Amino acid sequence: MARPGDSSQEVRIEGYLDRARHTYGSLEDPDFRFASGARVEDTHAELLATLSRLVKVTNMSDENDHVCFVLELREGPREWSLRLSMVGPYAMLLRVTRGWPRRFRILSVEVIEEPAAGTEQAIAELVREAGFTMVSAEDAEYPVRFNASGTEPVDGPLYRVLFSTIPAGVEDLSWHCRH
Repeated sequence: MARPGDSSQEVRIEGYLDRARHTYGSLEDPDFRFASGARVEDTHAELLATLSRLVKVTNMSDENDHVCFVLELREGPREWSLRLSMVGPYAMLLRVTRGWPRRFRILSVEVIEEPAAGTEQAIAELVREAGFTMVSAEDAEYPVRFNASGTEPVDGPLYRVLFSTIPAGVEDLSWHCRH
């Protein structure tokens, strides 16, 4: 995890936080209404249609836990999770490896920084062409102060601000978990 003080990273982080402040109104007392009733089919129909020609797309979004759309992408045995932030034009593409029984046991999740050739690279390019900035694991892990619980701000990863409303400590960053 990068430490505060890396100037190029700090510039990126400040850009993410400026957008988040605009969307939430405040990071200390955020207003989550922007996510209420949002549907990926309404906001990203063209990207969904394009992705659907390439891979099987399943919407796994849960507005109670996330401020992003969570799309499961599958091509045969290969699987990815695409997170499209509602906070701003930010995305994360995760490679999912499952065990047996396949649908119920996740072995690992890995943030894709450099897409493999073929389908994975095509997915990343389509997401970028749709106007999204791919957020790196390093930036997603950057510590920021945010009030996701409605009580008081606490330190946690930038991921919480851009993609998930689950309070710090409840949801670990899935790419650090090996099951």
